[in-house]
Amino acid sequence: MIKRRIIPLAFALMAVIGGVAHAADMQAARPAYKAPAYVAPLPYNWSGFYVGGNLGYGWATASADVTGPAGLSTSASENLNGGIFGLQAGYNWQFSQWVIGLETDIQGTSQKASQTAACSAATCGVAVTATRDSKLPWFGTTRLRLGYASDRWLVYATGGLAYGAHKTDVNVVAGASTGSGSNTETKAGLAVGAGVEMGLATNWSARLEYLYLDTGTITTTTAVAGYGTVTEKERVKNNVVRLGLNYRF
Repeated sequence: MIKRRIIPLAFALMAVIGGVAHAADMQAARPAYKAPAYVAPLPYNWSGFYVGGNLGYGWATASADVTGPAGLSTSASENLNGGIFGLQAGYNWQFSQWVIGLETDIQGTSQKASQTAACSAATCGVAVTATRDSKLPWFGTTRLRLGYASDRWLVYATGGLAYGAHKTDVNVVAGASTGSGSNTETKAGLAVGAGVEMGLATNWSARLEYLYLDTGTITTTTAVAGYGTVTEKERVKNNVVRLGLNYRF
């Protein structure tokens, strides 16, 4: 009777042990899943050469002093406003979070204005009216840039050389006499400003920039028959805001 019970129990125990072993073999054969290691993205690199274009707006203040015979002395000012467009190129060196760069640009503008200055007959002996048309056909700058980078953001200050053309046409009416004069000069001066630039992708960045430019004084003389020579000295101080897009190599 005991033998009859032991034999079926032995077979049952062997079946259980065999099932457990088979399950263990199946689990061991199953490939283990391992999550890929996290790789942190590299910080944006501002170093290297870049070229780009820009569009913006300029508003300049032109202050003029007009002098001539018979005590003619008067002053006038005007605003030369208009659009600007141009190209820029530069090179950056990045040291940790500091970025030092050198940039040059060339701009065309539609900035222009007209202004009239007058002197009464009681003051100048004869009524004098001087009308001038001023234009800023183009300008350019060559500047250093010093910035602080936070990954894809760069805030910077900039300063250096400004240069550009200043064209003035003057028409003078003195009593019954008239005269006209014209002068175009390329002047050099100072450019300072600041901006913020954002990296859009590995090779592209966009920026917003402000520049202040002072390119000195232009002198225009006008000979008026029967009256004399009228001299106008005009100084232009320009403010520029522009959006730019750069491709980085």
